[in-house]
Amino acid sequence: MLAFLDVRSIARERSQDWSKDRSYIHFADFLIYSHAYSFKVGGDKAASVYCHWDKDYIVKISDSFETFFEYYLTDIKKLFPD
Repeated sequence: MLAFLDVRSIARERSQDWSKDRSYIHFADFLIYSHAYSFKVGGDKAASVYCHWDKDYIVKISDSFETFFEYYLTDIKKLFPD
């Protein structure tokens, strides 16, 4: 089950050590943090959405939030990297 985080939860996640790269902001999680979804702050990849399986395994899921939500609504399997 995919859960989207509220602003308070996003702020709490920022204080956790989820990623070596602190430029990621988590906005959703799957199955109580078996993995999380995030975007990067700044840079030319800022609109891309990533899946964090753990600190060292981060996979780009989509080039935009629009595409992420399209996958979420029409082909959710694309949100789970191989």
